[in-house]
Amino acid sequence: MIEIMSIVALLVGILFGFWCFREAVSWLFVILHTSAFSTKEGFYNLYDMADDEVSFKFYGDHNKDIRNYADYLKVHAAARPSAYKTFRKTYDALTKSIFTRTLPIALAPAILFWSNWYFYLAGVAIMLIGFVAYELSKHGFRPGFYQRLVVYTVLNTYSKDKAKVDL
Repeated sequence: MIEIMSIVALLVGILFGFWCFREAVSWLFVILHTSAFSTKEGFYNLYDMADDEVSFKFYGDHNKDIRNYADYLKVHAAARPSAYKTFRKTYDALTKSIFTRTLPIALAPAILFWSNWYFYLAGVAIMLIGFVAYELSKHGFRPGFYQRLVVYTVLNTYSKDKAKVDL
């Protein structure tokens, strides 16, 4: 029979895993799908491919300042010089957040459940697997979505920085 502390450790692991990984799984997919483009040349190859109408539609759905494809191409060309710097800053922040904050915070409470630490880690793993399955069912394992998301982030950051300078 499973003792009460094992059940508590499993439940706390599930709850803590939910709290820690609810956003981190999306970040993990972004890191996985863009790690091949982490060099300057690789990133600009990806960035230059995102000047198509599908990317315009993706960006235009979230940014109402862009009314037509020509406006999108102007923003895309204007953001190009600072795009890699913005990408690296965002990529490094996501990587640092996952590996130096989220994972240690998620794994540290296993110490509290000294003799039942594996139940705690099982609970965390259940939530991690659950969030990965949810992310796959929501967006699929399609790199294009996450790569467009990176370009969208770069363009959105450029637009916000430009708006601050114009004020």
